[in-house]
Amino acid sequence: MKINQSTILITGAAGGIGQALVKQLDLMQAKHLILVDYQQQALEQLAQNLQSSYQIIGTDLSTMAGRLKVNTELGDSKAVDILINGAGILYFQAFTKETDDTINRLYQINVIAPMVLTQMLLPSMLTRQQGHIVNIGSIIASIGFAYFTSYASSKSAIHGFSQSLRRELHNTPIKVSYIAPRTTQTAINSEKTYQMYQEMNTKVDTVDWVVKQIIQAIESNKKEVFLGWPERFFVKLNALFPSLVDLGLASSHSIMSKYVNKES
Repeated sequence: MKINQSTILITGAAGGIGQALVKQLDLMQAKHLILVDYQQQALEQLAQNLQSSYQIIGTDLSTMAGRLKVNTELGDSKAVDILINGAGILYFQAFTKETDDTINRLYQINVIAPMVLTQMLLPSMLTRQQGHIVNIGSIIASIGFAYFTSYASSKSAIHGFSQSLRRELHNTPIKVSYIAPRTTQTAINSEKTYQMYQEMNTKVDTVDWVVKQIIQAIESNKKEVFLGWPERFFVKLNALFPSLVDLGLASSHSIMSKYVNKES
């Protein structure tokens, strides 16, 4: 789908990947940008330098009221051509230390919000016979790293949602893409997480590189994109021989345990 002919809604627009994505879409002369995030002030600052027309929706997608606000502010037409579900939160900690509240908030933002927004916008896409739903997942979901248990499971849910919805819509012109970055240089990761990745010699991608891959996937209507090597290999290996990946990741467990128990 051509960016310069599209109205594009981006959730998590004030985040690291979100802001860079908005700026790139603006450079590509997107027809209209709808920026959704709970950080109203950050959205306003971001929008000051945009050349494309835009709309700001400051709202908390973890709540039903927040999601209804998006519905209300979009109005009756819901004429969004590309929906990029990019909002997300991450916890790096032992699963036993998570609470009902933290798990619920993570799932509301990472899983429920993308599904509800897609359901909200899909009827208009079907009526207009055009649309592209882009769900941002994570390599972690397909490999299953220790101490990212809730986050990995939430992104696995989005992967399954993307696959099932794409197959449900196979007789329509609506496209569904699932894009899974590996660790990216954004504030979603804590300093101790970066220290851990450095000790493990884990590659961390730049935001600009990840955004470039997302744009390419949108323009070429890619169904699924897993970013990074050797992570792409381990995604396939884990699908076929998870016990081998268990053994491979066991060697890094002591390092991860050290950092998960480290004070931030």
